Amino acid sequence: LGFYEIDHMTIDNGGNLYLSGQGSVRKISPAGIVSTPSYVWGNADIGAVAYLNGKLYAMTRYALLQSDVPAN
Repeated sequence: LGFYEIDHMTIDNGGNLYLSGQGSVRKISPAGIVSTPSYVWGNADIGAVAYLNGKLYAMTRYALLQSDVPAN
């Protein structure tokens, strides 16, 4: 996955798992495909992640960020 400490995880309605760790977010699909999605957040140092109502939320030290998650 490219990082060793997992801070937080969440799962969306499509069964995709999102893990945050070492400042970034990884996505693991139900088929087991690991990716690093590109969000409008830029290079923010992500701590926590959460999914709610079609949006992925991420917490940095100074801000709460959000991005739409495409429907599967």
